[in-house]
Amino acid sequence: MGLTDNETTLVMLDSSNFSSENVNTTEINLNDSPPNVTASFNFALKCLDFFNFYYLAIIIIFGMVGNTLNFLVFTRTHLKLRSSSYYLAALALADLGFLLTLLVVWLNHVGVDLFNRQGFCQALVYTSSVCSCLSVWLTVAFTIERLIAVQYPLQRPYMCTVRRAKIIISVLTLTTLTCHVYSLFTAGITDAGPDGKSICDLLPAYYRFMHVVNLLDTVLTLVIPFILIVVMNTLIAKNLIVFSRTFNRKKSRSNNSSAQHIQVS
Repeated sequence: MGLTDNETTLVMLDSSNFSSENVNTTEINLNDSPPNVTASFNFALKCLDFFNFYYLAIIIIFGMVGNTLNFLVFTRTHLKLRSSSYYLAALALADLGFLLTLLVVWLNHVGVDLFNRQGFCQALVYTSSVCSCLSVWLTVAFTIERLIAVQYPLQRPYMCTVRRAKIIISVLTLTTLTCHVYSLFTAGITDAGPDGKSICDLLPAYYRFMHVVNLLDTVLTLVIPFILIVVMNTLIAKNLIVFSRTFNRKKSRSNNSSAQHIQVS
């Protein structure tokens, strides 16, 4: 998450452009290198291109199937009566949206170039930004609910309701959609690709602006969520350990009392 959400998608694009078809250009720059170095570099490029093609395909296919099944399970079964199921369903939907944008980028490998077209470029960058940010904060919201359930088990039915979960998810979604509107203007079609090829990239006029956005994005989608999740999971683990020790003590006392009663009898 060190990159901004826009840059995450753009890096995926760059990896698809930086394939074996660009090896010839690279070889020109490596003419002065030893033959074994050039051969090793070309082999590494081919391995990277092969890995990028099949590895991404596997992730996209299994990820889309898994998230679709998760969404259906949490919204079409008895689990929909639990507030936590709505967080997990929304998280599955956000991850599914990001995988769809990744699929469009991957289609460049098979000659279907939708990402590098005006309109598609901005829409896909915006969608990937929203989905990735929303996924992070839905995880935080779900972790908060788990902490409430462990820390305050008696108040949980009143604090963690389905209605409240829907409100929180709606607020997070609307906030994320609003905060990433800039993605529709900072990305566009440029001639920054190999051999002057037109690709979807960050527009040069917004380099300085996106540098500031990158810093804010790192804080809001990496640092703060990471700290919150670590702290809350630590508190959850602490409460579970205390509960386990208390339960074991009561169980031990109960067993001792039963044994003494049997001996007296």
